[in-house]
Parts: sequence; structure tokens; C-alpha cells
Amino acid sequence: EEIQKEKRALEEQRKDIHANRNLWDSFKLGLAKGFNSLSVAVKGYSDAWSEGVIHDYFAREFDQIQALNQEEKKLTQEITASQQDIIKVDTQSEAKTKDLIQAKKEEIAQAEREVASTPALLAAKNRKLQQLNEELKALQQLGTIRETPDGFASQTDKVLSALNERHEKELLKIRENKERQQQTQAQYNKAVLAEDIRFHTQRLGILEGLEKKTARTRLRQLADIRAKMTESSAKILELQRKLDENEVALLQEQRDKKLAIQEDTYKATRAQIELNYANLHITQQQRDMLLLSLEESNSRERLGILKEYRKDVEALELQTGDVKIQAVKLSGQKVLEAELANAKDRAAQQKAIETMLS
Repeated sequence: EEIQKEKRALEEQRKDIHANRNLWDSFKLGLAKGFNSLSVAVKGYSDAWSEGVIHDYFAREFDQIQALNQEEKKLTQEITASQQDIIKVDTQSEAKTKDLIQAKKEEIAQAEREVASTPALLAAKNRKLQQLNEELKALQQLGTIRETPDGFASQTDKVLSALNERHEKELLKIRENKERQQQTQAQYNKAVLAEDIRFHTQRLGILEGLEKKTARTRLRQLADIRAKMTESSAKILELQRKLDENEVALLQEQRDKKLAIQEDTYKATRAQIELNYANLHITQQQRDMLLLSLEESNSRERLGILKEYRKDVEALELQTGDVKIQAVKLSGQKVLEAELANAKDRAAQQKAIETMLS
């Protein structure tokens, strides 16, 4: 009875922890939406980047994210501690059950040694032994997980088997699509991560329903269910972060592809200018002016590509706040560097024109 009271207390504690965690998740989602709104405001700094203002704001928000991450770790530790307490209670209960089993075996042995001198006493002895053996069998089965007739290690695994099978089939389809559609690594990763999140979300829902239906006396099965629930909850958080990081990686792939095309165009144009000069189709002065114009045009095109990338990053709807912060900051720095490079190229071009006209 004391064991059951302790387990009920732990169950209430676990519910409180999950309630706090759900509250934190809601707040985290709200904060992420705030970051998306912030991105629109940040756009105002496109042409004249105010690094001091942005840096101070992001520093404050990053500190808040760090505090929330610490709170998440604390909740995870509390859930783990609750799981360990439940397992401890299960272990104590199992030890007491073993003591009862041993006592019941001794009681059976004692009954078997009793002498039945009459048919009536013999019948009574047999009835007593039958009852004692039934009680022993019940004690031996208490809290255990027996292999199901289908060959599964537990009833939990049997319930999850259909979901696991579907998950494997979906992953196979995703791998086939990668080869057939010649997807990039980031495109493939996005599909895999989305499927993994779907799998663990459904898995968690099934386990929560199974926990409610499982008898409180099935201690080992309950511990197995709760361990799998904790595993899926932690996995969902990890996968969501990876999915958000991959969304940024997808935009980076598109940006890098455009930059590579621009670089090829720049090199081809420069080579043509040098060839024309070598073949005496243009003068030295014309060559120099064309190269200056090309440098300015190239840096201007690169700046446009990087600005477009920053705009796309700012528009991302991410659930992991610090991933968004870092991506926006880095894209802003790249734009600032490109603006400076283009300003130098314009200045060099203008200086050459003034020299030529003087």
C-alpha cells in the first residue's frame, strides 16, 4: 500500500512537470513568432546596417533564449528524475514481490508436509495446495512483461509495430525520391527530418494513450512506456532544431548556386576583355575601364544576391529562436561586407573616370 501511495505521488509530480513543459513550449513558440516579426523590422537596416542596435537587441534575446534552454534542461532532468523514482519504486515493489513468492513457496512446502489421515483431510489438503499454487502463480506474474503470441518482446512493441513499419516504408520512399529527382542533400534531409518528426509525434500520442489504458499494477510495462515517451519527447525537440537549421541550409544552397553562376559569368567576361586586349581589339585605357566596370558590376550583383538571401532568411518561420537569430546576424554581416566591397569598386571606377577627364 505504501508503494502504491508513493507511485501515485510520483504520477502527480510527473503530470505537473509535463504541464510546465507544455507551458514552456507554448512560450517558446510565441517567442519564435516574435523573432519573425522582428525580421521585418530588421529589414529597415538593409542599406545602412546599424550593427550596434541590432547587436544589442540580439544579445538580449540570445540571453533570454539561453535562459529558456536552461529551463528546458531543468525540466528534462526533472522528468528523468521522476522516471528514476518510478523505476526505484518498481524495483522495491519487485523485491517485496520476491519475498512474498518465497514465503508462498514455503507455505506450500509446509502444506505438502502435512499428514492427511482420512480421505476428507486429503481432499482438504489438495484444495489448499491448489489455492496456494494459484496464489503463487499470480505473484510470479505480477508486474511482468510476457512475450506476446506474435513474438514481440512486449505489448508496447506490438502496438508500435505498425507505426514502425510505416516509418521504414516512408524512409525508403524518401531515399528513392532522392535518386530519382536528384535532390540536394539539404532537400533530402528536409524530407527525412519531417518524416522523423511525424513518426515520433504519432509515437508519443500512441504511448500516451497506451499509458492511460495500462493497469497500474503492470509496473514494468508502465516503466517501458514512460521511457519510450521520454525518448520521443526529447527526439522531437532535437529534430525540430535540425529541421530549422536545414531550412537555413536550403536557402544557403540556393544562394551559393547563384553566387557560383555570377562568378562564372565574371570570369568569362574578364577573360574575353583580356583576349580582346591581347588581340589589339581594344586599347590599354579601354581595357582598364572595362575591368573597373566589370569589378563594380560583379560586386553589385553579389550584393543583390546576398540581400535577397538575407530577406529570405528573415522571412523564415522557425520554431527554434536562436537558429533564426544566428542566421539573420550572419546574413547581415555578409551584406555589410558586400556593400563595402561594392563601395570600393564604385570609388575606384569614379576615380579612374575623373583621372581620364582631367
